[in-house]
Amino acid sequence: MEFLVNINLKCFWRGEKMRVFKKVLIFIAFILIAFFLLLFIWLRTTLPKTYGVLKSDKILSKVEIERNKWGVPFIRAENIEDLFFAIGFVHAQDRLYQMELSRRMAQGRLSEIFGKMTINSDLRQKEMLVEESIEKTLKETNPKIKEMLRHYSDGINYFIETQNLPFEFKFLNYRPERWKIEDSISILKIMEGMLCRDGSELYNYQLVNAIGFERAKKLIYGNYGTSIIKKEEYDRMKGGILSDEFLQKPEEGIGSNNWVISGKLTDTGFPYLANDPHLGLMFPSYFYQIYAETPDLELCGNTLPGTPLIVIGRNKNIGWGFTNVESDVMDYYILEVNPEKNQYFWNGEWRNFKTLKKVVRIKGGGEREVEVKLTEFGKIRKFENLYLLTQSVTDYPSKTIEAIFEMNLSKNYEEFLSALKKFSAPAQNVVFADRDGNIGYFPAGLIPIRSKGDGSLPVPAEGEGDLWKGFWDENKKPYLLNPERGFIVTANNSVLPEGEIPIFAMDWVPTFRAERIEELIKGKSKLTLEDMKNIQTDTLHKGAEFLINKIKNMNFKSEKTNFVLKIFKDWDFKIDKGFAPYLFYNFEYFLSRNIFEDNFKNENQRWLISTNWIYKILNYPLGNEDDDFYYWIDDLRTDKRESFDEIVEKSLEDTYDKFKEEYKGRDYIDWEEIHLIYYRHPFGSIPVLKYLFDRGPYFMRGGRGCVQTATFIRGKDFKVVATSTFRMIIDFSDFSKSVIINSSGQSGNPFSKNYDDQIRLYVNGYYRKMEEKPLRGKTLIITPE
Repeated sequence: MEFLVNINLKCFWRGEKMRVFKKVLIFIAFILIAFFLLLFIWLRTTLPKTYGVLKSDKILSKVEIERNKWGVPFIRAENIEDLFFAIGFVHAQDRLYQMELSRRMAQGRLSEIFGKMTINSDLRQKEMLVEESIEKTLKETNPKIKEMLRHYSDGINYFIETQNLPFEFKFLNYRPERWKIEDSISILKIMEGMLCRDGSELYNYQLVNAIGFERAKKLIYGNYGTSIIKKEEYDRMKGGILSDEFLQKPEEGIGSNNWVISGKLTDTGFPYLANDPHLGLMFPSYFYQIYAETPDLELCGNTLPGTPLIVIGRNKNIGWGFTNVESDVMDYYILEVNPEKNQYFWNGEWRNFKTLKKVVRIKGGGEREVEVKLTEFGKIRKFENLYLLTQSVTDYPSKTIEAIFEMNLSKNYEEFLSALKKFSAPAQNVVFADRDGNIGYFPAGLIPIRSKGDGSLPVPAEGEGDLWKGFWDENKKPYLLNPERGFIVTANNSVLPEGEIPIFAMDWVPTFRAERIEELIKGKSKLTLEDMKNIQTDTLHKGAEFLINKIKNMNFKSEKTNFVLKIFKDWDFKIDKGFAPYLFYNFEYFLSRNIFEDNFKNENQRWLISTNWIYKILNYPLGNEDDDFYYWIDDLRTDKRESFDEIVEKSLEDTYDKFKEEYKGRDYIDWEEIHLIYYRHPFGSIPVLKYLFDRGPYFMRGGRGCVQTATFIRGKDFKVVATSTFRMIIDFSDFSKSVIINSSGQSGNPFSKNYDDQIRLYVNGYYRKMEEKPLRGKTLIITPE
């Protein structure tokens, strides 16, 4: 009996413990649910206010802000000053943290909030004297532009002072400083730093050291391919023929794709203009769309958060798109130096370097100091054993923001061209069209006139007579207006045919994208909006088509070689699915290695080898090899003379072996499995926040070298590192039919539905209406106080 009582007591206590345990679990679950519910409610307070009434003493008249389902603000103001205030306000609502990071990055001040993890970035910006360049630009900025930027800054500061700040500021426990005019200039300096090119001088210098000048020069120069302005057009221009095609009225006045098509080639009888600028991945994306109007002005398009103007888009009269010119606007000059006395030789005498000390402040109270050597003509960079004086357009006061302001306000193409001639940097291929049916092109941005060298290699300098003489006269630049062919295409290809002046750069990448776009445009007589979409998302690789057609009839005995070659023969050269894209990019890599690595005795220098060289020696797109081709094919390490077939065979075998090494036990890998895009927010590096801020992966069609560019790092996984930040097509017959898609979304707030609502559309090649009307019943009104 006692035994049974003990059993019952044990069961009772076990049951009682279980009931208590369950109650504790329920209580904990309730607390957690309540905590996350309150956290969710609190985090939702960081979303921007989209309806109601606000008051500010910084505006003159009422401003109305509505948003469509994509989060695009439609701003209506009575005057341009209040319009810029409102643009500043909506930028801060959706992208304040991005703007904060951008201005701090430009000014070398990230370490003030992130500590030592960003010290190298800050030191680099300090060494480049970006702050000094910002000050120069601010000093020479037109007072009217400063006033415009002041109103824009007022809108940002009104948000900072009166609204809930984004989550990132709460997490980091700090308030952003007031926005200043120079902060907006900083945003443009970021773009200058990203897109201004140096002609690969230091890369070329290392190449010359590795294989000698005679061999290196064959790889440094060339690859002009198709140019933007064709030879017959430029010859006519030089001959002084003034027609509608080259009308000049000077007295009246960054890897991307863009093109503009005359109404005589379209189904509507009006132009189409398309643009998809390619930049490194950023989440949220670089650009932010707005629609803004006053009684006298109408703007629609893409802004850079931190600046108030349409960079790419339209006003009521004219629309435009950008690609990077890839012009060489930075040079290095080798100085004779006496390091012991801190002197350099100049104009026949030894002069003392000046030293500027720059300080990076670090969160927690520390700081790092960097010394910058200066001459009266610029800063010094130490590279290997060289002391290099640098000249760059980024060191000069910039008028780019003034140019964009006047572009936004232009009423016709004459005013638009006049504005473009003020554009400093980064140099841009600008295509444009207007409501009257005109189409045109202008290479905007400063082009240096060199006294010495061609910009492809560092050259010695002993006096100012060796430096730049100034910049090319903007009124003498070649441009196009209503060309007879009826279309203009730019895709980072050369502006002019080889040998013509002005010289924008000495080296260009293969012109695969430009040639494919032109091919598709010429393929139809009456082009439609759907045709524009299909061109913009096209994935055929002209380089692959060229290269595979070169090798497809070669005969090989190896099973490995024939396995790869058969896949290439059955391929349509589109980088969108299947096994072939993976094999092709690996084959291209191994072919470049097997052709060129024998010229590099030092294995550590073989990183210099570029796949672009293949197309140079094969004389793409003509394909007529010269004697230089056979020089490169021959392996200098052997006594025999190798053939191209042998090099191809080895490269195909290497490709097969690489696949088997990376994907053991598999006979196939689909491009859809490996060419993935990951959207990484800066806070995604914090494990607990990764799933809140990051998105992806998603499969991305396209690849390096095709119109729908999605650049990757070659490896087992071909993860996307750069692609178009948006795709836009403007229909000049009816602006309401224009389409666009952002690479991610309008908002930088992960709790907003507009944070990532365009990603799936974007990666699958779809579009949305560019000017979709706002939602009814939700209007935010800001009135004067």
